[in-house]
Amino acid sequence: MADRLEPILPGSYLGILGGGQLGRMFTQAAQAMGFKVCVLDPGSDSPAGSIAEKFIQADYTDSAALKEMAALCKSVSTEFENVPAQALDELESLGVFVAPRSS
Repeated sequence: MADRLEPILPGSYLGILGGGQLGRMFTQAAQAMGFKVCVLDPGSDSPAGSIAEKFIQADYTDSAALKEMAALCKSVSTEFENVPAQALDELESLGVFVAPRSS
């Protein structure tokens, strides 16, 4: 990770791992500020995924899905605390700012 963070400007994609009700509220708030949102969730009926600009239905450890998310997003966070650390590690290794960090 860089020593200094660059601003993430409206119009950029923010990512969220998990697409439940908290993810939906995150998505609504981000969109109200002008951001686009990419949601990755294994469920087909994701509340956040239904309103996000991009919804990736996949397991949290699916490497192809994480690469797709990393290609879009400036930053990724988690909706809940049980997202596998492996997913966060992989996103970080692809150059995405992840909060919280995996370690």
